Amino acid sequence: MIKKQELNVGDVFSLRLNEKEIAFGRTLAKVSIGHAVEIFDYFSNSRIDYTKAIKQNRLMYPQIIDSYSLFKLKDEGEWKIEKHENEIFVCKDASEIKYAYGDKSNLKTINILGEFEQQQEGERFPPYSPKGDIQIKKIIQFWRDKKVQDV
Repeated sequence: MIKKQELNVGDVFSLRLNEKEIAFGRTLAKVSIGHAVEIFDYFSNSRIDYTKAIKQNRLMYPQIIDSYSLFKLKDEGEWKIEKHENEIFVCKDASEIKYAYGDKSNLKTINILGEFEQQQEGERFPPYSPKGDIQIKKIIQFWRDKKVQDV
C-alpha cells in the first residue's frame, strides 16, 4: 500500500527526474490551490543528499504544485517528503513571490500569503495555477538548460 503524505510548510521533499537524477525542494506556503514550492539548484542520485540541497540557491522562480495529487493521491511521478519541518518555517520573501490571477480585463497579482494587488502595466508573473509532475520536470529542465547556455 502506498503511504499518503501530508505536506506542510517548510517540508523538504525530493522528486525523481529520471532513473539517475533526483531534484529537491521545500514547501514555502500553503495556497488555495496547492502549495508554493522552491526547487534547489542541486541534483543527485541519492535522496539523502537533501541536506546538501537545502544549502543551495533556488534554481528558478517558485512554482505552485498540485500537492494533493503529488503527495496524497500519488497519481503522478515519484515525490517524497524527506524531512518534516518541526520549527515554524517563514519564507522571507513571501510577499514578493507573486502570480498572475484573473482574466486579462482585470488582471491582478496574488502572492503566496494570499494578498491581492492590481497588476501594473508591463508586469509579468507566472499564472496562479497548480502544476503536476510533468510540468515541473519540464520547467526544471528549461532552467537547467538555460544555466548551461548562460555559462
